[in-house]
Amino acid sequence: MPDSVWLYRGASTVGTIVGLSGVPNQEDNTINYAPSFTFKAGDGRTYTVMSSVATNPPGFEVGQSVPVLFLRADPASPKLNSFWQIWFVTGLCGGLGAFFTGAGYLLLRYERRLNRRENSLPSGLAVSPN
Repeated sequence: MPDSVWLYRGASTVGTIVGLSGVPNQEDNTINYAPSFTFKAGDGRTYTVMSSVATNPPGFEVGQSVPVLFLRADPASPKLNSFWQIWFVTGLCGGLGAFFTGAGYLLLRYERRLNRRENSLPSGLAVSPN
């Protein structure tokens, strides 16, 4: 679901961090911490959820009050209302997309410059394959 849906259709409430779960990072053998939080939705039920974003050092402390966004149609899949919790994946994908677009553009320009040089050589001159 696009992140903007959470901002426009999400209901807001206050939750509490109830735990920090260690998530092993296989690449550098460290532990990242995903916050578990509890909140009361508009239907009166209390939900406890672990965030999908883990950080090291932990971004939250146990007992801390946090803003929570949830969809009224699906209160069991909320998000913490913080920049990193909502926009991390979108920012990562956008950044990678921008990088590879820029790299492709630079390679295209380089190739065109080489082709122009080859085409501008005076006739009768051979280009060695070295």
